[in-house]
Amino acid sequence: MKEKISSKISILPTIIIILISVVLFGGIGIMLLLRFFEKLETEDKITWANLIFPFLILVFIVYSIRYIVITFPKVIIDKSGISFSTYFKKEFYNWNEIENIEITGKQNLSFLFTTMPIEATTLNLKSGKQKYIWADNYSNISEIRILLDRAEKLLSENKNEINSLDFKINRNGKILNQINFKNKIEFNGNHFLSANGLLFYGFIVFVLFMFFQNPTRMINNYKALLFIITVGTVMCGIFSFKMYYFIVTEKYIIVKNSIWFWYNKIYEIENVKELVIESPHKQSTSLRIITNDFQSKMYQAGSLRDKTWTELKEYLLKKEIKVRNETYH
Repeated sequence: MKEKISSKISILPTIIIILISVVLFGGIGIMLLLRFFEKLETEDKITWANLIFPFLILVFIVYSIRYIVITFPKVIIDKSGISFSTYFKKEFYNWNEIENIEITGKQNLSFLFTTMPIEATTLNLKSGKQKYIWADNYSNISEIRILLDRAEKLLSENKNEINSLDFKINRNGKILNQINFKNKIEFNGNHFLSANGLLFYGFIVFVLFMFFQNPTRMINNYKALLFIITVGTVMCGIFSFKMYYFIVTEKYIIVKNSIWFWYNKIYEIENVKELVIESPHKQSTSLRIITNDFQSKMYQAGSLRDKTWTELKEYLLKKEIKVRNETYH
């Protein structure tokens, strides 16, 4: 068995950053630069802003790409230690340099002038330095956390023989299909009257109104129709993504969605390591579920009122589930 694990970058977050910084802002920057040179040729009146603004946009693109490369390095863990590698440099720390490891928790991640608390695994070094592994940006973060959790236990027991570190990853293959809904409690709200619900249904009503005003013209104008379908799908997806709610029974936590009525994710309470109530980047309050094998999933529940969140938190604590409350509830 290969006694080494290498990190794998999550494709979706990386693509989102690249699309926003490179495609969107890059297109705007190139368009403004072309407009600047066009003004030079036609001897139109130009100002420094005509050049500085597109230049700043292109600088932002370079910064974003460099940010991705530096902030999310390739992490390699073996029995000798942990290495962090980028195109610019490589850092290596042997196990004797590590004081302790915080497997879960939030750390502040800065981008330009914005700082946001992000889920991370933190390596506290004996030198006083900290190294972060940002959870959402690695697709195999659960395997990394399982291994580092084992390493942390060895370090806390003052074991110098890290050779006993086990690299074998076993998954819970149990499939939950039929469950007992006895004594279930539903934690939900009126999603119709929530901010996301009003925007979701309001947008649908607006599109239908525009369509029935002149259906023939809309059908014949395929560009407008394609635009509305594309924007509508994206907008509806964003708003419905924030409409999860929760059902708790004696042994299970069930996650459902008010819009996606078919969605049904089941967690065994005994397989839940930690629950986190958080408000990611000033969005809807969410419940993050972390399982014993460190698989993590966040569910935004914008239709739940503050009172419902408080009731959910108190109920989960009564069931002796570890709850990390990062909001005011």
